[in-house]
Amino acid sequence: MAESVGSYELKVKRFSGSRGRILVPYRTTDGTARAGKEYEQLNGELIFENNETEKLLSLHIIEEGCYEKDVAFQVSLGDPRILEDDSGSRLHRQQQQQMQRLQEQLQQQKAQGQPGQPNGRPPNTIPDTPENRIALLGLPTLSDVFQVTVRIRESKEFKSTVDAMMQRGTGPILGTSTWKEQFVEAFSVSPDLGGGDEEEDGGSPSCGDYIMHFFTFPFKFLFAFVPPTDYCHGWVAFWVSILWIGFMTAIIGDVSSHLGCSVGLLDSCTALSIVALGTSLPDTFASKVAALNDKYADASVGNVTGSNAVNVFLGIGIAWTLAALHHWWHGEKFLVDPGNLAFNVTIFCVGALISIFVMMVRRMRCVGGELGGPKVFKYMTTGLLLMLWFTYITLACLEAYDVIEGF
Repeated sequence: MAESVGSYELKVKRFSGSRGRILVPYRTTDGTARAGKEYEQLNGELIFENNETEKLLSLHIIEEGCYEKDVAFQVSLGDPRILEDDSGSRLHRQQQQQMQRLQEQLQQQKAQGQPGQPNGRPPNTIPDTPENRIALLGLPTLSDVFQVTVRIRESKEFKSTVDAMMQRGTGPILGTSTWKEQFVEAFSVSPDLGGGDEEEDGGSPSCGDYIMHFFTFPFKFLFAFVPPTDYCHGWVAFWVSILWIGFMTAIIGDVSSHLGCSVGLLDSCTALSIVALGTSLPDTFASKVAALNDKYADASVGNVTGSNAVNVFLGIGIAWTLAALHHWWHGEKFLVDPGNLAFNVTIFCVGALISIFVMMVRRMRCVGGELGGPKVFKYMTTGLLLMLWFTYITLACLEAYDVIEGF
């Protein structure tokens, strides 16, 4: 039974006759479940009235606020006893009294370790008379099933939610210990845990998960070669990952440049679209992981600003510094044609201000925060930000091809 059931009615049936009043003791015993913690302990008696064949035994299950494994306890029935019944004829009452005396003798012999003989014959201390044999056949006895094991299982929905929370909270922390685990994860399609819907957490991969796995498989496969995080407390994995990111960025940049050259795109349009999109994929996944595992959105937004800072100050700064030193060493001047930089920066700043305004608006109580929230607001925000990105790319490319006039 599920832990959330609260109470459960266990049926105790009487068969092969229903005459007379019968008392059946019962009690619960601990298994892996503990009385007072997982269930309420019971120790009482059931009384079957004359012609009554079924009684209900109420079991009370205690629901806990934390997830635990399935537990079990036992419900046992004791030896039934005949109760006095004032109804019926005098002969019937005499038969009941005789059966009660025989039952008391049997209980005393059982307590002294003197079991009865097989084939239904009475013990040696009870006279072997036809009356006693008939009375013994009429005594109430337990059936073969006089003890049941009640298993308390956790709710599947609650277990799925807990598993998803554990995977979401500890997955990036635990890491991997062998290359085999990394390659298995790279080839496996895992369900997306970032939807925010409890019914979707811990379920089967969706169609979108398979599509994303198809597009991201090359990255997963390449990074599966990174040494596991158990080596040198993760430092080897950290530095090798940095090298892999730099290598992949260079490959994506060169491939994008060749692709743009093949289709006849200007270098500025290739850099803004294909190169920027390809090199931003690691930052995109890093922001997603930060959003899933951080209590607030600070880490996700901080990754975006930090990534842009690295691109501007290090990506451009180091390259231009080395180029300036090279030209200075040869007695030349390092001059860079600004091109349409002013127009691009202006459009980019306008889009950034709109994005910041959207983030401030999402702090309203009806939404709840910068990330997540109701599906309507999530889809609206996604559509608006995608529209800003397409608008920026379109205007920059139109200005580069002199379709519109820049400044």
